[in-house]
Amino acid sequence: MYEKEFSRAFIKICALICILKNKKLNVPNIFIEILKNNDVRKLYKYLCDFDTDYEAIIKLIEYEPNVSKSKYIKKFLNNRKTVITINDKPRKTHL
Repeated sequence: MYEKEFSRAFIKICALICILKNKKLNVPNIFIEILKNNDVRKLYKYLCDFDTDYEAIIKLIEYEPNVSKSKYIKKFLNNRKTVITINDKPRKTHL
């Protein structure tokens, strides 16, 4: 997918997540919502035309590199209670 198309699709999914949450969210919070909520992740993959979860998450990190440096996201991933389901396999996350 071309960068311009991805940018538009990503902005649309961000706007949709903000509407669903009824708040103005920043990119790290949107990233966490995509990780936590399988339905949102499927919609993100569909709108941005990705086949796998890995490809979708990597593209988001490439598009917004500050997401990988966020202390908030590291705290979320290091939380022992965090379980993320990727490709129908629940995984506990630790960095």
